[in-house]
Amino acid sequence: MDYAPHERLVAPARAYAAVWRLGLGCAVGLGIFIALNYLYVGAAELVVGREFLAPIARNGGNIGPLQTLFLLSTFVLMFAAVGLTVYVVHKASPLSIVGALPRALRDFRTAFVALVPIILGVMAIQFVFEAPRLNVDLSLWMMLLPAAIGLVFVQVTAEEVVFRGYLQSQVAALGLPPAMWIMIPSILFGFGHYNPDAVGTAAPWIVLWAIMFGALAADLTARTGSIGAAVAFHFVNNLMAIVLIGLSDHMGGLALWVLPFSVSDTNEVMMRLPSNAIAMLVMYLVIRARLRV
Repeated sequence: MDYAPHERLVAPARAYAAVWRLGLGCAVGLGIFIALNYLYVGAAELVVGREFLAPIARNGGNIGPLQTLFLLSTFVLMFAAVGLTVYVVHKASPLSIVGALPRALRDFRTAFVALVPIILGVMAIQFVFEAPRLNVDLSLWMMLLPAAIGLVFVQVTAEEVVFRGYLQSQVAALGLPPAMWIMIPSILFGFGHYNPDAVGTAAPWIVLWAIMFGALAADLTARTGSIGAAVAFHFVNNLMAIVLIGLSDHMGGLALWVLPFSVSDTNEVMMRLPSNAIAMLVMYLVIRARLRV
């Protein structure tokens, strides 16, 4: 494993690396995010009303296209929280957790283009074997598409900045071995997807799936020295599930089509996890081959 490029992300964190500082940074970042989210939701209630926002808080509930866009928009606050944390607690530039920006942009572009055929292939398979139904009026979907793409990009980039850019580099700066700085953020990322109220008994398996995804994204980040490839990896995954073909009762408000089962149908979800894991592994290998890392 050639993880030498990872030094681009780790070096800025090493000057103030300490377990206590990382713990403080996590607490401060989480506190800032919660406070900003509280203010944002409170302001939104004054504009759109509590009835519009209420379904978003119900785990597994159906939410409409505009509510989905609002939910995705909250991830902008995550950027502010982690940026302030890096600057104040770790005394580093917020851009240091992205990697060299030109490299990050180049990696993202290259990886995304490489994954486009996979998006089309997966969609073709779903139409042949799953019979998805139309979920959103096409004219409305087209009107919202630019905002949907932009906010999905915001969402996945915010998560990659936090878990791969910030946590991974900070844990690595402590001098821990790669297995630790890959798996610790990935496990935290995975447990962030634990939602038994929405997905029932499949919840632990979805956590394992998310941990696997996090580990692959962490590996891409370490091999390239930027979060660009991991963002593309994450973006394609969420773009397919949130904007193209999703589940009506699980972040499916924006999806043009939805699959003919519910996220609470544990057997159906469990049956699809292996094939989803295989598709995820294929995407990871395609990115590595295209970037030659």
